[in-house]
Amino acid sequence: MADPFAALASIIVGVYQTKKIQAWISLLFQMLFSAIASFMFVCGSSLLASKSWPLSIGSGMVVASVTLVVFFRKSSLTKGMMAVLPIEEATKELNTDIQTIEKNK
Repeated sequence: MADPFAALASIIVGVYQTKKIQAWISLLFQMLFSAIASFMFVCGSSLLASKSWPLSIGSGMVVASVTLVVFFRKSSLTKGMMAVLPIEEATKELNTDIQTIEKNK
């Protein structure tokens, strides 16, 4: 009879050794940081220019969603996954100046 704890430990060690967990944590951190920074920049800029809270928050939400979708599309971890998005998101992504920066170590 096999030891279930040894099998579970073997799976956990295997996942850890392939660095999948680290890659997912890194992707989620990058997505969260980029979405928050984009939201704050666009929301703040719009608020200074228009003095309209609803317009500023809505603009920030749109650019944050575009940022998240860019990460989803470019990440090798999400290859083969499906995302269902409104067509307006793709149009907005194409019309938005998104800059991708990769920081070297």
